[in-house]
Amino acid sequence: MNLRGLTSLFMISTALVTASSAWAADEGPTLDVSQCEMAWTAVSPEDVPLSEEAAAKFVINTADIDSNGDGSISEVEFKEGCTAGQLRVAMDFPCCLGR
Repeated sequence: MNLRGLTSLFMISTALVTASSAWAADEGPTLDVSQCEMAWTAVSPEDVPLSEEAAAKFVINTADIDSNGDGSISEVEFKEGCTAGQLRVAMDFPCCLGR
């Protein structure tokens, strides 16, 4: 393989790594239902919907899980997003991961 071919291969490899890293950043830990229930209790101890601002601390993209578009995240929306891997980092929820 010549230098041009190696350069092209390197550029394609770099693009793929960058794209896969960006994709992975859009997913958090996938938790089961009981872990998501514990996570909800941790983020909303009074069991009230979270504002999008408050939810943004825990949820990757609030717009993705605010299914009714009312600007707040209900318990149902939070848990659906949680089981779909929409929470930020597992470290944010040590209560739910046996840590």
